[in-house]
Amino acid sequence: MTKSTRAQIISADELGQVSAEFNRMAQAIQDAMANEQAASSLLRFKVDALLGVVSKAAKGDLTGQIDVAGKDAIGQLAEALAACLRVSVHCSPTSSPQAFK
Repeated sequence: MTKSTRAQIISADELGQVSAEFNRMAQAIQDAMANEQAASSLLRFKVDALLGVVSKAAKGDLTGQIDVAGKDAIGQLAEALAACLRVSVHCSPTSSPQAFK
């Protein structure tokens, strides 16, 4: 059976009703799988974007831009990381040599 397999409805009796319900269920499962895949791809994109900025920061480059937003946990993490980087950039020895003398 493939993802697009559907029951052929050949009558309006109980068997036809079961076939129609099977088709509705199969479509609901296919839709749920597509939504899950889209959500997984979006999460992977967000995490990869944050990882890129964090990797740069770990090497001392605090100029990374965070383009991730949202009310979910990843969005909140991105907001906190962006705030941390803003503070770090303003306090880094390279941006203000006088701050550490």
